[in-house]
Amino acid sequence: MLDDRRTRKKWPDNCSPSRKSSRLAKVNGVIFQGGPKNLKHVTLWVFDAFVDLEPLKAFGMRYDLSNALRNGLFKRSVLARMDANIGNFENHEKRLHWLYVHVRVSIILEGMHFSNSDHSNAFPEGVPLPSDWIRPQWPAPANVRSLCTTRTGGSSKSPFDTFNLGLHVGDSDADVLRNRALLQTTLSARPVFMQQVHGSSVLQINAQTPDGLQADASFTSHTGVACTMMVADCLPILLCDHQGTQVAAVHAGWRGLAGAHGYGVLESARGVFECKPENLLVWLGPCIGPTAFEVGEDVRIAFVADFPQSASAFKALGQGKWLADLCALARHRLSALGITQIYGNDSSQAWCTVSQPSRFFSYRRDRVCGRFAACIWLNGAALD
Repeated sequence: MLDDRRTRKKWPDNCSPSRKSSRLAKVNGVIFQGGPKNLKHVTLWVFDAFVDLEPLKAFGMRYDLSNALRNGLFKRSVLARMDANIGNFENHEKRLHWLYVHVRVSIILEGMHFSNSDHSNAFPEGVPLPSDWIRPQWPAPANVRSLCTTRTGGSSKSPFDTFNLGLHVGDSDADVLRNRALLQTTLSARPVFMQQVHGSSVLQINAQTPDGLQADASFTSHTGVACTMMVADCLPILLCDHQGTQVAAVHAGWRGLAGAHGYGVLESARGVFECKPENLLVWLGPCIGPTAFEVGEDVRIAFVADFPQSASAFKALGQGKWLADLCALARHRLSALGITQIYGNDSSQAWCTVSQPSRFFSYRRDRVCGRFAACIWLNGAALD
């Protein structure tokens, strides 16, 4: 046994820091390509004794972890600051040596490449994509990446099962943070979560932006971070310019979309882009559909007062009640801004969150439920 003075722990002979081995670790038939160029970030949960890859097991994979350690899967600096509960594993040296784990961690690996060809629906980083997650079909520039999750593929328990991303809905914080870490691994970019308040404020984000700032839209021109909006009936909207220099995500509930005096969250988001409106691309995600969104006269007036053309998005039910087409209302506002390249949700039943309980969370349907998210980012790993 070797004594590592940095950790004050004993190293098994077969995990000596000086022992050389291949960067390939074969674990239960799946080969990982490790090393400093591929392992970028680790999220951990500190306990004591062994490594636990439970978050990745959520995707149906199993690992012989001791074998992974022995074969060099974790070739990385061991000096780190370990935050309480779930936090970040931050490297404090550039020297590389073998890492033998003496604490229990829930560890998320970025850049671990699968050589197993069975994962035909996997992201390039090797994490299989749940089959019903949505890859937006729109002509965005090659360096613009986008994704919309559903309720599948995570760790949360009923009624938040399983890929809930909201910390504010009553779910276990540990499960939510595990789901968020999995999302970050999938994107190869950090999703920045906002405190959404059905307003019209827009926040510029970068690598230093923390989670939890108040805004209903975010935008960035930086790589490594993903503009992310959580929804459970409201309309998620993704925007980018033709040049692929700016991206934005918008949370559009009816209040934020209507705004005040004709100026709402979409008008705010349009204002942060430097290009002309005809050079903007927009993708509309899943939301409550036009056959499920019953509203009062106040909601209709909030839209029609400033945009008379919005009247066509309302269908009378009688007694002051209306069925509203939230997606159509967004299209009207986008068209008024001069934005015509609009993709995604076409107000059909296939995009309705309320009518698909096995795929989407819906506050209108369930009241107590999780949140899924739409994300957009620059220079992420290719999804195709």
